Amino acid sequence: LVRPADNDDSVTVTMMRRVEAASLGKAKKVFDDYAQRMSVSDEGFELTCGSEDNDRPESIDRVVYRVSIPSSFNANVKLISGDITIGELDGDVTADTGFGAIMIGHTTGNLKVVGRGGCIDLTEGCTGGADVEGINADVYAANIGESSEFRLSGGNAWIGECKGEIYAQT
Repeated sequence: LVRPADNDDSVTVTMMRRVEAASLGKAKKVFDDYAQRMSVSDEGFELTCGSEDNDRPESIDRVVYRVSIPSSFNANVKLISGDITIGELDGDVTADTGFGAIMIGHTTGNLKVVGRGGCIDLTEGCTGGADVEGINADVYAANIGESSEFRLSGGNAWIGECKGEIYAQT
């Protein structure tokens, strides 16, 4: 979940992880082995979790990130698996998940979205354009302000009223 900060200059990241392990030592090893990277610059926030070689261990039951950033920041979130929800930002948004839902709304920048499995929901309004790639994902889009492109392999597309030109390929 990425939302604007209460104070325009602050960045807050809260991470909650739940693991089931036979001992505290085994739980610590699971946490240590799960790759994650966060960075903040004047341009925006980036969160990457997992890697192509090191998926989330099955013993990690759930990982939840709650991120508050200045509304003018760009957001770049990449997860090997899990849901991404981003809203009320003025910067550009990049969202990529290996399996899970992506929900983005009330943004003014451009969107670049890659979803594999799950659902991509862009119906809550984006005044920028959208570049969307869905692989075995259902895509719902409406209220997009600029020209957009949707490339799907597997899954369904429902595209409502948008202001810019729409290119859709399945």
